[in-house]
Amino acid sequence: MEIRRGEVLSLLGENGSGKTTLMNMLSGIYFPDEGEILVNGEPVTIASPADSRRLGIRVIHQDRTLIPTFNGIENCYLGLEYPTRLGRVDWAAMERRVWQTMEDLGIDLDLKKTAAELSPPQRTELEIVRAMMTDCRLLILDEPTASLTDQEAGRLFRLLRDLRQKGTSILYVTHRLDEIFLLTDRVTVLRNGRLVDTVPTASVTREQLIAKMTEQAAVEP
Repeated sequence: MEIRRGEVLSLLGENGSGKTTLMNMLSGIYFPDEGEILVNGEPVTIASPADSRRLGIRVIHQDRTLIPTFNGIENCYLGLEYPTRLGRVDWAAMERRVWQTMEDLGIDLDLKKTAAELSPPQRTELEIVRAMMTDCRLLILDEPTASLTDQEAGRLFRLLRDLRQKGTSILYVTHRLDEIFLLTDRVTVLRNGRLVDTVPTASVTREQLIAKMTEQAAVEP
């Protein structure tokens, strides 16, 4: 399978199809038993989360990884080196960098609030800000609308479309077929750990996707 620069690719499959395993391999949690991963046509080794980050891969998990008692700036700097000035943490520089990233993304959040004080869509936006603090080439989202209302999900979709236009590749994992047709350019279907098909979203129906996800696909002419 492949994901192109500046596209939203949906990863679709029933529970146990291999979606989480694939995400864990791309994020450096699991190491592939065979095969290879290529970035810009060149083979790469992702043996740790640090390797994944260096390649510009960021993952936003269904279970948010923010620290509830940290404010917006502290959460955005998780895993990043704190800038210093005269031997002390330069909080002003940190705030400027987070604000600049938010401005580039068109996001407005109260950075003084802790993650626990933010609403579900605001926490999702904060995770995206954190992901984009560095060179993010591939953004992976795992069931990002699970705790969002339709209106909140629409706000997220607008943000993802903006990222796509800026050239970020987005791997979108969801069980919600309606979202696939609203947002994605192509769909890759997995079943029992194997690639079934990759098709342009505009060329397939809901019923055809369901068939590809299930054993029905194996008996189709």
